[in-house]
Parts: sequence; C-alpha cells; structure tokens
Amino acid sequence: MRRLKTIRENRKTRTRLFIFTFLFPAFFLYLVFFIYPAIDAIRISFTDWSGFGTSASFNGLDNYARMLSDEVFWISLGNSFAFMLGGGIIVFALALVFAYLITNYIVHQKFYLNLFYFPNLISFAALTILWVFIFDGTFGVLNSALRAVGLEKFATAWLGSRKTGMGAITLVGAWFYLGFYLILIYSAITKIPDSLFEAAIMDGASNLKIFFKITFPLIWEILMTAVALWIINSLKLFEIVWGMTKGGPSMQTHVMGTYIYFNAFGTYHAFTFRLGYASTLAVALVIVATIAVTAFRRLTARETYEY
Repeated sequence: MRRLKTIRENRKTRTRLFIFTFLFPAFFLYLVFFIYPAIDAIRISFTDWSGFGTSASFNGLDNYARMLSDEVFWISLGNSFAFMLGGGIIVFALALVFAYLITNYIVHQKFYLNLFYFPNLISFAALTILWVFIFDGTFGVLNSALRAVGLEKFATAWLGSRKTGMGAITLVGAWFYLGFYLILIYSAITKIPDSLFEAAIMDGASNLKIFFKITFPLIWEILMTAVALWIINSLKLFEIVWGMTKGGPSMQTHVMGTYIYFNAFGTYHAFTFRLGYASTLAVALVIVATIAVTAFRRLTARETYEY
C-alpha cells in the first residue's frame, strides 16, 4: 500500500511539473507585460514624468489634485458612464429580444447569429471610417438621406457637439457589440434542458410566458456576468471614440480611455507626453471600474437556480 501511495504521489508530482512547464512561459510573459506595468503605473502616477528618460520627479498627490480639478476628466468620466448606461440598455434590450425571436421563431439560427456577429470580424479602423462618412455633417450619408426625403431641418453636424457626438458613438458601439452579447445570451438559453420547455408547453404556457417565467430566471447569472463584462469594456472604451472624433470637438467627446491616451501621447498635431498624469487617470479608471462592477454584482445577487 505504501509503495502504491508513493507511486501515485510521484505521478501527481510529475503531472504538476508537466503542467507548470507549459504554463510558465505564458505566466512569465503575462507577469512582465501586464502585471508589472500595471503595478508600476501606480508609482508613475505620483511623478511628473513625460515618459522619456529616467528623470521622473516625485510630486506626491499633485497629479490626483489636478485630476479632481480637471474639467475634461469629469467630462470624460461622464461620457464613459453615459456610454455604459445608454449603450448597455440598447445592447441588452435588443440582445434579449433577438434571443427570444431566434430561439422561438427562427429556423436557421446559426446564420442570423453569424450575421449579428459579423461587425466583430472587421477592424475598428475600417468601421469607424465607415461611420464617420455616414455621420459627417457636410457630405455624410445620413444628412444626404434626410435632405432627400425633405427632412433637411434635422440635418446637423452629428459629430460636432458632445450631445450628438456621444449619441452617435453610443449607437455605433451598441451596433458593434450586440452580436457578442447576443451569442452569450443565446448560448445560455440553449443550455436549459428541453424538458422544462416541454412541460411548460404541455401546461399551455405561451412562448412569451415561458421566456419570462423559465428562460429569464435560469439565465440570470450568465446575463449578470455579461452585464458586468459590458461595464468593464464600456469604461475602457477607446477605439470607436478615437476613430470617430479623437475626443473632439474641444475635448467634449473624450471618454476615459481616449483622455488617458491623449495625455500620454497626444494627437498627430499636438504631442503632450504627460505619462505621469496619464497613469493617474488610469489608476482612477481601475478604481472606478472595480467599484462599479462590485456594486453591480452585489445589487444583482440573487438565488441561483439549479437545473
């Protein structure tokens, strides 16, 4: 028995060593290129550093005091939350509606899922260029269409103000991310045993009643996980905003991601190189995202249904 136990222990040790050997390179790269820079950003946030050279002078809490009095920071934070709330309502409302329709009334379900997911296969750069041409105030497709049907009074410079610019960005973001969250919700629905639906149908329940009484409660946990993922992704939004407006006009459509980038590097016509202050903004973003996700998970916690 002792020999058999020793053999089993040696086998477990070899298995762990084998797993560690293959995981170590990935873990090392993750540690060097993600964990270390993320931790070092906290140190840099207390310095006045341009990002070049080694002369990073310590300035204490000056960057944080500057951030709290920075008007553009509050605009960026407000825009990030506006995108998170507005885009989230659109994405998850449509995702639930389309998931209901696809699972109950559509025959070729995979085709429509692929159709919704298609924008995710195209680069952000190409998509933003396309949407800039649509929303352009002078020769944009949207204004041309409005003028063609006699609604020229509604034509405007869609990307020329904070209100319409963030509205356009929110719509584009919702259009882009809808397919991803639709597939998550659809996958959760398909995991529910058919026997539950069959029993409900035998009892005379309609498709809509089945969705709200059976489907929705059983996908609640996955749905809330998807919403938490949306909160994280929306707060670190960058590509769509930078491609469509670069934070303009007059810094009014910056979100936290673009404002961090702007302070670290600037734009092609105005280089800033304030990496110390950019790191302060990044630390603030991590704190805000952590608080938002934690609060959301606690507010939406409920009993988990087993099936």
